[in-house]
Amino acid sequence: MHEIDNLNGGNAYDMTVNSYGIFMAIVDGGQVKLWKNGVVTDVYGSVGVFDRFEDFYVDNNDVYFLVNEEKSVLSSKVKYWKNGVTHYLSSGQNVYSDSIFVFNGDVYVEGLRDGKPVYWVNGKLKTISTEKRNEYVYGMTVFKGDVYCAGIRDGYFKLWKNGNTMNVPKTGVYCTPNDIVVVE
Repeated sequence: MHEIDNLNGGNAYDMTVNSYGIFMAIVDGGQVKLWKNGVVTDVYGSVGVFDRFEDFYVDNNDVYFLVNEEKSVLSSKVKYWKNGVTHYLSSGQNVYSDSIFVFNGDVYVEGLRDGKPVYWVNGKLKTISTEKRNEYVYGMTVFKGDVYCAGIRDGYFKLWKNGNTMNVPKTGVYCTPNDIVVVE
């Protein structure tokens, strides 16, 4: 068992394992760090007082950290770091992200913009729904080129495929409001 030393009250977040090792995201003293195979290996950047670390993803040996950067109540930005390099996705009012993953080299980030569920693919914004309702996306995956999103609309579970609302099939798509799995 590895212990994480010298965290100064920091928090360890999600963990993942692949053929390159065991990875854990850490926020310690306002610094986003990577714990890899028992050693804190990198400092990726600072999160401000109002910034929120949201998620991280490891694709082979590339590490992605997702952060909502809030300058004020009226100004926020969605950004991620890939191996320490900052990539901004969107800015303005009412912009928020929740998760990040990589599929076939494409970077997917899901979130909200102007109160509507959206996602970005390699920085390009895609709208999931154009209705201004109580909609939130909490899970996302790609299967055979189709983008599936799971979430909530007006308090009820909802599933979208390529931005279109769909009924949950009896087989093949297994999901909760927080996660989604598609199988053949």
